[in-house]
Amino acid sequence: MTELRGRRTQEEKLHRENKQVCRRTKAAEAVLTGVAAEITEWKEDLYQPLEKVTVLDEARIKVTFHSGVEIEQTLEKGERSVTA
Repeated sequence: MTELRGRRTQEEKLHRENKQVCRRTKAAEAVLTGVAAEITEWKEDLYQPLEKVTVLDEARIKVTFHSGVEIEQTLEKGERSVTA
């Protein structure tokens, strides 16, 4: 009986964690819905939910939202540019 209670507790914890991930994903989707695939300028209203953008290497970045959602993106050669 104790084993079943332990399993149930684990399953309830997993369920709560899954619901939290779903909420974070939906929040990110809501922000990104309707946004052009090619972003050419900084738009404060779009980037307000962003916590940070991390450059992983010359071809990859990681975008972290305040909600905790992280998206890793590989950049195409034509997308890479340096501006000061």
